[in-house]
Amino acid sequence: MGLANDVASWEKEKRTYDTAKVLHVIAVQVIKEFSNLTSYEAAMKIACASQQQREVYLDAEVDRLMKRLYLRRN
Repeated sequence: MGLANDVASWEKEKRTYDTAKVLHVIAVQVIKEFSNLTSYEAAMKIACASQQQREVYLDAEVDRLMKRLYLRRN
């Protein structure tokens, strides 16, 4: 959930950080720094890909649980 929020609010959070109104950073900045990337655009692409992968995993897990529940009822 945190990554989805960071991706969605990236531009607003970055502006706030750049104007020194907050001292914290969010996932996109952490990805950029830890991966030694040269742009926030590249970090944002990684963050979006990671979020998409989590959504695929969660969708598969919900399907698995629904099938399990269905089998128990029948």
